Amino acid sequence: MKMRTYLVVLLLLGILSAPALAATGGCSAPTVYVTHISAGDTIPAETAALLNLRFAQTLQEANPGVRVSSAAEISELLRDEQERIAAGTDDGTIGQKIGAEYMAALSVRQVGSRYVVTSSLSDSDLFIVVARASAEATSEEGPGAAVAEQAAGLGDLVTLIRAHEKAYPVPPRGPSLSVTINPTSVTAEDIRDTTTMTARVTNCAGDPVPGTKVFFESNPPRGWVRGDGESEDPGWSGWQYAVTGADGIARATFRLDPSKGTGAGKTTVSIGTDGRGRKDATARVEIPITGVILEAFPAAPEIPPEGQTDITVSLFEVAPDLTRRPLADRSLYVEKHRLSDGVRVIPAGRTDSRGNPYTDANGEVLLKFIAGKKEGTERIRILFQDVGTGYGDAVETWVEIRVKKDEYAGTVNWKESGKMAYEFSFQSMHDSIAYDYSFSFTGRTTKEKSTGKELTDASYDFYDSYDLFISGYTYYESSPTSEYCEIVPFEEEWQVDSSIHGRVSGYPTINRVMKEKFSSFEIPVTPYPILLPATGTHSYDLAVTYFVHGTPHKGTASGTFSAAGTPSVGGRRPMTSIRMESLPLLSSDDPDKGIIKLLMRQGGGIDEKMSTLRDTKITGLMVQTGKNVYERSWSTRDVGSYHDTLFTFFGSDASMDLDQSFRRSVTLRVVKL
Repeated sequence: MKMRTYLVVLLLLGILSAPALAATGGCSAPTVYVTHISAGDTIPAETAALLNLRFAQTLQEANPGVRVSSAAEISELLRDEQERIAAGTDDGTIGQKIGAEYMAALSVRQVGSRYVVTSSLSDSDLFIVVARASAEATSEEGPGAAVAEQAAGLGDLVTLIRAHEKAYPVPPRGPSLSVTINPTSVTAEDIRDTTTMTARVTNCAGDPVPGTKVFFESNPPRGWVRGDGESEDPGWSGWQYAVTGADGIARATFRLDPSKGTGAGKTTVSIGTDGRGRKDATARVEIPITGVILEAFPAAPEIPPEGQTDITVSLFEVAPDLTRRPLADRSLYVEKHRLSDGVRVIPAGRTDSRGNPYTDANGEVLLKFIAGKKEGTERIRILFQDVGTGYGDAVETWVEIRVKKDEYAGTVNWKESGKMAYEFSFQSMHDSIAYDYSFSFTGRTTKEKSTGKELTDASYDFYDSYDLFISGYTYYESSPTSEYCEIVPFEEEWQVDSSIHGRVSGYPTINRVMKEKFSSFEIPVTPYPILLPATGTHSYDLAVTYFVHGTPHKGTASGTFSAAGTPSVGGRRPMTSIRMESLPLLSSDDPDKGIIKLLMRQGGGIDEKMSTLRDTKITGLMVQTGKNVYERSWSTRDVGSYHDTLFTFFGSDASMDLDQSFRRSVTLRVVKL
């Protein structure tokens, strides 16, 4: 414990004296590290350690302009730091490494009754001996006296070190690095993609340091650096280096790598240089990057086959502060090998010998794109190749133009239904009809705008039924050979059901269904210009009863007829005419001719009786409701009734009751495909 206490006291004396050390010429005091003593076998280890500390102490006392440290000092400091860490009182400063620019070595040997003591001061970086000293002592004097003489024997360390560093300026003590770049920014364009980094190295006195290496980071994030070569120095392995000249300046070139991006931004390059005692200097230089941008926009991104549109191409640069500057008189390459047959891209301005367009004063190129006959998406690649390795690193942009027939699809959805209850009484006559129907229609027409050609798919379904009752008096023949006819009461009942359908596919028209007017559309549904063949049936059941002298004579009949004809969609009136118009016309000698005439007569009567119902009038064009979407719809609901007693010229009253209703909903829509 006594030995360690003595050592700590010596160390504390050294530490307390450190702030008083002089610094000259703007330089901090150089550090001299006293290595472990070299002592003979006859000198005890404890004595050798005390001699080494005595040498360090006297060396410090004789040279206040330097900082002297020893291996024992560092060892004790580290032990003390460990104890502080264990106690939780460490302040993080005691155990810092002491980087020494110079080493002092002490050797003590016993030769008989005499002690031979030698010492030296060496450059710890260059391994050059700066000064030597030696002394002898007798056994009575002891080695301590000789050790005390060594500080004076080595001479004035500040003067020695100053002369040595003048003769050997590399590596410098306390170096500083200052870095500039010229030009002050780079861009991906070949003629402006590099900048020169100028690094100036000075020592602690502010003097330029010639012949020292400056190391530059080889591969910063956005490019690469080239100097005099690749470093093999420990700690800087793989970096580029350059050697300073007489002015302390070294230079290296930064080149922007377009494959890592051509946009605006910045990159940082790390730079360093060696210092004495491994006290290196480092710096970072920030290099602004001006981006090169190529943009292209078609006037119309979709055109029909053999149609055309303009493409505006812009080449400009964007500075880190986001200001833009057009790049004029630059050649662009328009890649065409991906285009379909018949497609042409024609520059509107100045071109080179290969037909490549030049940008104008606004940095723009105007291209005329003419589509071929083929539908599809055409992709055009445009390149600015004066970048990096040309085609591989080129700044590029893509333009997509959809070549498609300018087509529209118009749809009609039509639904309606109606009901009627009719009764008429006059004297012994009585008629009643119960009638209802439903109708639905859908149509879809595609139209190619350039030719007006239209193709329509359409279908409809029609259903109706009516029950007819008639009673009164009529002529009756008792037999075909009888010449006598009498008037007898009768009753006649009809039940008729119709189910009719129509359908067409790809029905051609030329600019008849959809009409574009003033940027909108109309579909003339009065009538819809498509003829729809009718298919379906009319089924009927008939019963007639004659009352002859109070005795009923009843006859029945039933049958089914096929629907025929080509009805078209009507306009504003109910759709009852479809059933009537679909009845076939028979020859005069057809046995069913009379029955069909009666069916047609009854149908005509229904049409007349329902004509009191009205639909709203359709006016105006379809209204745009979305991008390339036009719509119009309407619906109507109507009811009517008539109940009255009529005075006739026969002197009797007649009564008529009529109740009817009608409903319709229609939607029209046009969409650009």
